[in-house]
Amino acid sequence: MAEKLANDEKKTFIKSINFENYRGFKNKHVLSLADFGQVTFLSGANNSGKSLIARLFSIFQGHEQFPRGDLSKVSLRMDNFSDKDYHEFDSSEAIKISFEIDCSALGYLSNDFLRSWINRMNGKIFYNFTIMNNLGNIFCYMSVGDGKTETHYFNKVSHKVVYNEDFSMDFDERDAYEFYNTLYHEIRERVLVFDSIRSFDRESNRSFSISGGELLKWLRTRKNHGDIRKAKEQVSHWLLELGLEVPRAVRVDDEDDLLLFTFENHLELSSEEIGTGYTMLYILLMEIARSKKQLILIDEIESHLQPGLIRALLKIIRNQTGVQFVLATHSPAVMEAATAGDYIYRFQKENGQCTFEGFFRSKKGNSREAKMMRSVFDDLGVIPGDALLSNAVIWVEGPSEKLWVRAWLKTYFEVYRKKHKIKGSLLEGLHYSILMTGGSLIKNYSFSEKEISHEDYKVDDQLHVLRVNPNPFVMIDSDNAEAGSKKRLRNLRIAQELNDQNGQSQLFTNKVWEEGELEFHLEEIPNFWLLKGRELENYAHPQLVKEFYKRLCEKSPKVKNVTTLSDSDWDVYSASDGAGSILSERGLTGVDAPSGTLKHKNELAQFVYQNLEADHFTLDGKTPAPNPEMITDLTYQLEKMIRYILRVNNMLPDPPATPTE
Repeated sequence: MAEKLANDEKKTFIKSINFENYRGFKNKHVLSLADFGQVTFLSGANNSGKSLIARLFSIFQGHEQFPRGDLSKVSLRMDNFSDKDYHEFDSSEAIKISFEIDCSALGYLSNDFLRSWINRMNGKIFYNFTIMNNLGNIFCYMSVGDGKTETHYFNKVSHKVVYNEDFSMDFDERDAYEFYNTLYHEIRERVLVFDSIRSFDRESNRSFSISGGELLKWLRTRKNHGDIRKAKEQVSHWLLELGLEVPRAVRVDDEDDLLLFTFENHLELSSEEIGTGYTMLYILLMEIARSKKQLILIDEIESHLQPGLIRALLKIIRNQTGVQFVLATHSPAVMEAATAGDYIYRFQKENGQCTFEGFFRSKKGNSREAKMMRSVFDDLGVIPGDALLSNAVIWVEGPSEKLWVRAWLKTYFEVYRKKHKIKGSLLEGLHYSILMTGGSLIKNYSFSEKEISHEDYKVDDQLHVLRVNPNPFVMIDSDNAEAGSKKRLRNLRIAQELNDQNGQSQLFTNKVWEEGELEFHLEEIPNFWLLKGRELENYAHPQLVKEFYKRLCEKSPKVKNVTTLSDSDWDVYSASDGAGSILSERGLTGVDAPSGTLKHKNELAQFVYQNLEADHFTLDGKTPAPNPEMITDLTYQLEKMIRYILRVNNMLPDPPATPTE
């Protein structure tokens, strides 16, 4: 099977899985799978539908032969399906599941006619299952198609499955029955699913699914000694690659249902004593070594493994010839190992509906554009896990801005929570992530500090940036951009894209403005913050700026005249000037960069993160007192940011905030 495929040939076994009206998925969804040697990653929150992908294969569970009768030959008993498997329990519409199969990856079939028939299917076939509630009985009928027509359909008048005489291939219904039966068992023998919970006291009741108990059963048998030896040797080789200690012997403890590992110096440790991570990894590697499957789905591959081991494990997985891997994960370390050839999907659930969309990938698959976008994000240090495993992404321009926003959210959310009586907390990495655009970057980034010409601007690439995560909040320096300037036009383009994207969301359909009037409503866009101050440092509280430079003056001889500034001199809020040039003009030396910003912006950001308090957001909390206009704008925008995060996390039912007079 898998070993029969040429090592250098790019193939897939199952090209895509198509399904509709299944559990949380209402409309038709198409999940394309990556080639052999690549990985399909499924990421997203709990209960967003990732595990349902593996459960789709339960259609192949335990049917050794097909029943006969009026719905005969092409029908299956659906003992493991019920009304609960239909979207919102509505079984009036059929569940449809279709597997697009690459015929060349099937290797050989025992039946000459079936093999010749497959060769006439233009390289691929669609193996379809329709699960219906017919007069109170749930059953499934099969059909095969070429993407346009199918061999069978259900006649609603006669309540029978009928052969389609118009199907283009030259064979009869008896041939179809033989084909279905053979193909059904061929697929079942080529698929393996790892349960998310792996332990020796659990044995799956599904023929293609494993959890741990199956390995003990296999090792106990008095048969397959050669296969057992080969699997153990292969796993020992992999353990060496992973930098882990290799056992000299592994055997089953029949009394306690454990594995016993013997290491150097005859040290024997049970799977309980050696540690969960090592044991779970050994189970996983042994099953991969012995399975010889063509499609392996692993739920939560990161279970009990540290990040370094995860990355090394994924290298081993990629080296498996003729195997497709589908990995469901919550781990940034797993997502970090993704490469340009992988397929990455982000799953979401909103208002009871599960959906997913590709990440770093166009609908056409492995396109040059997708690879380019991925390489740019690699340059930025943005890993898929940062964007995919959070429900919202706050985009800022640089590392100091990340610290400012992190400090503001950490401190001001406590103020907001008391003010609005919000329960719960906001967790970075779950409810939101803060990512940076990197400042002056390639021209494809619309919210780069580098100004670009309209001719160089690429709409498609920019849309990819803003939709890396479907819930972006973008914060941009104004830099005192004049009307009609390139930077002003760039800012308006970003605002327009966010506005258009919000128009497609159920959360913000009542907050969309036409292009001509958008410029007058920038503050009201729920996920856009165009700073009124020239740059973010203009929003520094005077008390924090004064205290920071008092301490810095003691360490740096270049910073002078701190004591000569009055309290009002520490107010650096301005729409036209950088904080560095403002302090320099007031007599402080050694603090301004040529651009007018602060030389010590990163150090100041660290200081603010460590010393920011709730009183810094009020007009009477600290001395020197802050600029009233700065506090008004800052608190309004932070409330908007928090409200947006709460909204996309379904933690706040209210509509987005609107500006106050």
